Amino acid sequence: MDYNKKTFEPVFKQAVLSYPLDLFIEEYRLPSPTHIKIDVDGLERLIVSGMSRTLAAASLKSVLIELNTKLDEDMEVVDIMSGYRFQVVSRFRAPEFDSSEYRYIYNFIFRRD
Repeated sequence: MDYNKKTFEPVFKQAVLSYPLDLFIEEYRLPSPTHIKIDVDGLERLIVSGMSRTLAAASLKSVLIELNTKLDEDMEVVDIMSGYRFQVVSRFRAPEFDSSEYRYIYNFIFRRD
């Protein structure tokens, strides 16, 4: 799936290990993160859904997520983050994308004080 949630035939496939973040932290007894960056092209909502305990943890201060503002599913992430008392403090993209096919994709920085 690409950044517009459209299927495509990749030139190369790479297997990856995938865990919901909450489970990964619990299983490996890791400390709760203070800052998180999510840049996954199309799976943002799914990933955020697998980290509810992490998002609720007082230690988490900020999350950067690349979102496609033209897709409702991606914009639902903003509402989910708001439910954990995170506010959008920045929304940006590189100026060279202003007139490209990527003009709807922004890096959102969420912060909770």
